[in-house]
Amino acid sequence: MPNTVMQWTRVHDLTHLRPGDVVQVRLQSTLLVYQGEVETVVPPQGVLWIRHGALHERKLITASEYDLFTSPCS
Repeated sequence: MPNTVMQWTRVHDLTHLRPGDVVQVRLQSTLLVYQGEVETVVPPQGVLWIRHGALHERKLITASEYDLFTSPCS
């Protein structure tokens, strides 16, 4: 089976995210801070809730503070 590399796409508009999408939350587009599943998106406020980590902790993400990326498989 060939080794495939997952390509992540930068999210510029929160309205493109849906609950269940897998996202990476990064600083300066390179440093991975969180990776998890979108639970709730609130585009007018520029925030989203994700579940991350082994315990599926809930985390509030402010989009203006991070760079967001989504998996094409989401």
